[in-house]
Amino acid sequence: MALTISNFQTDITMYENKTVDIVGSSPELEEIDNYSIRVNHPYRFDDYELYQSSYDNSQLKSMTFRLEDSEGNVLGENFEVSLDDPADSYKITEDITINMKAYAPDFLEIEDNGTLVSETPVPTNPAFVFEVAEGDEVELSLLQIMNSTDITQDNEYSIKFVEAEEHMATVLTLKKDLSMPIIATGFVIFLIGLFIGSYINHRRIWINAEGDTMNVAAHTNKNYFGLKKEMNAVLESHHLAEIFDKQEKEENDKLKG
Repeated sequence: MALTISNFQTDITMYENKTVDIVGSSPELEEIDNYSIRVNHPYRFDDYELYQSSYDNSQLKSMTFRLEDSEGNVLGENFEVSLDDPADSYKITEDITINMKAYAPDFLEIEDNGTLVSETPVPTNPAFVFEVAEGDEVELSLLQIMNSTDITQDNEYSIKFVEAEEHMATVLTLKKDLSMPIIATGFVIFLIGLFIGSYINHRRIWINAEGDTMNVAAHTNKNYFGLKKEMNAVLESHHLAEIFDKQEKEENDKLKG
């Protein structure tokens, strides 16, 4: 059975830094709002909007390892490394301690001096240099996901990956759009024009009088027969000839001819 997610939601708390204008000061945060951001329900502040766009489960939260000897025997208890704030050392047995010598959340490469280089601070591809210390004897191992490399020769111990726990991170989109008032104004103007064009008749009437002759012409965007009827009623009341459709008269004359 497929699992369908019905809601993506981020519960946020907004703070305002009261000392932002003071150079070098520690931030003094004041809580100003709480809000639940959902799809199509952004959080608006000033000219900005925070949208719920997606979620991300590619980040790792913790990794669990176990220590084995050269014969494959598990020593002590499994130890868990928090990738957000890893500990410096992990006690395995009374005699054995594992020390964290280096850590890269998003491993890229190893520098010439042995430093682990991280491409980003996000724990998506972690790598570790562990030191297994038993009394005065120490050995080093480089661990990556699905890979373990001995740094010192003839290591007696090996550190094995057991399991990992993922972070569930929300993905928000920040937008600043100052064009909405302009778009809204243009839309209102469009609606007004649409109303005028749909429900209001545009009529123009021309009268040209020369001596005893008078020419009358008219134009309308709609309801041509209504305009013609009204004008003919006025002309008839003054004992004048009715108006006619010039195009229609020309077509009738061609048929008669």
